Amino acid sequence: MRRILTGLVIVFVVIIGIALLAPSLIPESLYRERAQIAASEQLGRDIILGGDVSLQLIPRIEISAQSVTIANAPGFGEEPFAQMSEMQVAVKLLPLFSREIIVDEFVLVDPVIRLEQRGAANNWSLGPDREPATAPSSGEGFVRQPGALPFDASLGDIRIDNGTILYSGNGDSRRIEGLDLTMAMPGVDAPLTLEGSLTADGQAMTFDARLGSMRGLFEGEQTDLRLALGGRLIDFSLDGALREGEDFAFDGALDMTVPDLRAMAAFAGSPLPPGDQLDRFEARGTLSGNASSVALTGATVTLDDITGTGRFGVAFSGARPRITGALELTELNVNPYLPEPVPSSGNCGVPPWPEETIDLAALSTVDADLGLAVGRLQFRDIIVTNADLAVEINNGRLEANLTRFTLYEGSGTARIVANSRGNTPSYSLNARLDTLAALPFLEAAAGFDRLQGLGAFNIDVLTSGHTTAQIMNAIDGTGGFNFADGSIRGVNLAQVIRTVQS
Repeated sequence: MRRILTGLVIVFVVIIGIALLAPSLIPESLYRERAQIAASEQLGRDIILGGDVSLQLIPRIEISAQSVTIANAPGFGEEPFAQMSEMQVAVKLLPLFSREIIVDEFVLVDPVIRLEQRGAANNWSLGPDREPATAPSSGEGFVRQPGALPFDASLGDIRIDNGTILYSGNGDSRRIEGLDLTMAMPGVDAPLTLEGSLTADGQAMTFDARLGSMRGLFEGEQTDLRLALGGRLIDFSLDGALREGEDFAFDGALDMTVPDLRAMAAFAGSPLPPGDQLDRFEARGTLSGNASSVALTGATVTLDDITGTGRFGVAFSGARPRITGALELTELNVNPYLPEPVPSSGNCGVPPWPEETIDLAALSTVDADLGLAVGRLQFRDIIVTNADLAVEINNGRLEANLTRFTLYEGSGTARIVANSRGNTPSYSLNARLDTLAALPFLEAAAGFDRLQGLGAFNIDVLTSGHTTAQIMNAIDGTGGFNFADGSIRGVNLAQVIRTVQS
């Protein structure tokens, strides 16, 4: 027995000795070449380890490489897809024998990653060349199910130091600099945390995320989920969970504030026109969704001094995204968002209609079914109450129905259609208003307080055209105005008649 134990100890010592001496005995060029070949085969790109490369096997398998580059995809230029001054990878050795992967260290120093999109093609789809996979008959992609993660693992020092990400594609470009990221996961059944900071197009941001369990993520268990993003542009948090099931469905409490909406719009590439409004935006509610849809329910939305409640949703499963929603506003004053009225020049006549082309392309990018209810709407000095508006967009056709509104004791409806499906856009307007009290309406609309009575109005017109001038010149339809029980205030008509008779 003693000889057996002594032999085992000798074998163990020899193995340890070989593991310690192997990196110094094996030429660097050999494991550099093998590492480049293996990595290139896995990523489907040429990998170059241009600087020093070191290898260690005891007490952990560790490789460190300087000046690493990953080649770009064919047709995307000569600059590398990614490059970094240093890469360090270390995995604990002994746990591998019990099918446990412990990544002790994974560090990228000064990485620069270039992402490019050209039409439907991009340069970030990595992987070995292979024949296109046949889609399974019972669904596509990964399914969360028990046993999907049949091993243990943990992450130690996972970092990106001073990263840069450059994106360009289809006329847009983005630059992320100073990316510092730290990730930790003590085990697949323990929380995974990620936090860091970056500067995107000159805007500093911080971010952090927490996932309750990596095993729960893969095996379909309900798993805690928290996301947060902060900075001058936005303060965003989602505190919820991935729901139990096969798909990646989630729900949670959303709290989002955009303190400077104009700065956010400029950052997104859609600057807002000059003005003092459209300043602050807030949204709170329950956000839920899956791979095909997202919904915000029980929502409270605030824009400047306007606050409303409702629900919103976006579905991605159709030919176009479909937006649904309903918003209720107690009061809406649009005056702060209207341009200043143009002073009258005293000249008679109507100025020429604009000849600029009206772009309705946006109507073909989404479908929508939206509702808006406003208790009190103010436009200039005109007050509209109890207004209900329904908007539907379907394959380039917009239909807006003002199903009811009250205007100075009168009630009415209106229907507007803008159709971009044909070669020439077409428009229609059908509106009706009954029992309008003329005195308060004319006083609010034109400062005229001499006429009182009840009015009725109707209009039904069709037109088409690419510009405002074409639309106005092509108007065809009918309209009418009826005035009943009228009187002129401040004029003694009986005295006028007697004077005329005499």
